[in-house]
Amino acid sequence: YLLGEIQAGRDLESALGAALNRDLSGVYFLDNVDAPLGLMDSTKEQMDVFFRYLTENRRFRRIVIDSSFSVNRGLLSALAAADRIVAVDDGTYTSNLGFHKIWTLFGQLEESEFAGLMKKTSILYNRFHKQYGKRYENTEIEVVGTIDMLPSAGPVQMAAQMAELEVFDEIL
Repeated sequence: YLLGEIQAGRDLESALGAALNRDLSGVYFLDNVDAPLGLMDSTKEQMDVFFRYLTENRRFRRIVIDSSFSVNRGLLSALAAADRIVAVDDGTYTSNLGFHKIWTLFGQLEESEFAGLMKKTSILYNRFHKQYGKRYENTEIEVVGTIDMLPSAGPVQMAAQMAELEVFDEIL
């Protein structure tokens, strides 16, 4: 919805008010099922406008994009506009292979409008199993931390457990 408003050049203030939600802990979020489709066609300039609007007047200090990786212009534009990219990997063969494909693509994009993705990408290992997990081996990539397997808990308890971990100090 918001990306459509940006593309149409409409008033973002009222659009943001209609789309923004707040959870019980005070975290604001956009919960819009149409966003992935709108994102696919967004340009880097539109994403710059969107992020700049969200950070103007100290409205938001941090913007987190939680997304599965798919190759489309909009997501690449959002990543290019971002200050930092933190890829989450669990250390399994499948996860490391997926990250390797992303890293290889970022390398191929170094001569395009999406140059610079590699230098701002780091890895966070989540649900890393000490016995079976394996880190992706590449000295060019910063590892910001590892979150081991945590005990089962509900969403609020899990968020509380994760908030206590020092790894988030590295990311933020």
